[in-house]
Amino acid sequence: MQLKGIRVELALLDDINKQWDKSFRAGDVMSLLIKLETQVKSSIKEFKIAEKMIIDGIQKAKELGATALVDTLNKKLSDTKGAISLRTNTLKHITNAISSL
Repeated sequence: MQLKGIRVELALLDDINKQWDKSFRAGDVMSLLIKLETQVKSSIKEFKIAEKMIIDGIQKAKELGATALVDTLNKKLSDTKGAISLRTNTLKHITNAISSL
């Protein structure tokens, strides 16, 4: 009877260890967060480049008297600033999550 109990305990422990290993393989959270952090930083950088281009475009459109283009670019500038702000806030959360792991 003791041998049967030991087998059950070992089988249970083996099942738990297999699930534990599977959990780590399926969810390496740190690696995912670091990859996401890199992608968000890259996105912010690209939006800042776009922001500069838009600002330059607005200035040139004003010089040409292209009022409709100025309006369009101002809307695009507002959207771009919003995207930068959102990503900057997201980056802060990702950085905090990485620090807490």
